Amino acid sequence: MKDAKIDLIICPPQVSAAYTHSDAVKLPSTVSYTGLYNMLDYAAGVVPITKVTKEDVKQTEESYPDTDLWYKIVKENNKNSEGLPIGIQVVGIPSEENVLRVIREIEAGRKEMFP
Repeated sequence: MKDAKIDLIICPPQVSAAYTHSDAVKLPSTVSYTGLYNMLDYAAGVVPITKVTKEDVKQTEESYPDTDLWYKIVKENNKNSEGLPIGIQVVGIPSEENVLRVIREIEAGRKEMFP
């Protein structure tokens, strides 16, 4: 990131809304969104920006594939996900100040959009 002069990365923290506790252990690959930055000792934080809507649940039910076990677990968990938070992850080089500043700015903007 330093060589490329990239200060921060904004990316998803997870592939979907939260899973049930028992299903989370069946989907270990989903931690790759956050685990990579932890292993690299980068500063990172997750901030909610919206929530799962009834329309999100309906769209997933109608269009999300169920071609393998992984997809089936995600699709099944999504049935009860309305209202759960959807977040974004902010990642930076090992310096929390920039990450926290951007998260604070995102939270302030979100409050304007979703009072």
